Amino acid sequence: MKAGDFAQAAGYLNNIVALRDFMAGHDLWPSYTAGMNLLGYAGSFGPDYVAPFKEEYREALAELMRRIGEPVVGS
Repeated sequence: MKAGDFAQAAGYLNNIVALRDFMAGHDLWPSYTAGMNLLGYAGSFGPDYVAPFKEEYREALAELMRRIGEPVVGS
């Protein structure tokens, strides 16, 4: 935005919102952990009391992350 490229900034914001919406709609903390794992970061990134990520959503999350330009390293 500082450079005046509001269209590109809007695109990045749309990517963030799309990822947020997916995670909020598929149990936030497990989805966040799955996303971090897809980026190559091992471990759990939420409270210990949350349910595990539903594996049937993994490919949809990976595809969304690829679509918005995230470097998915595992799936």
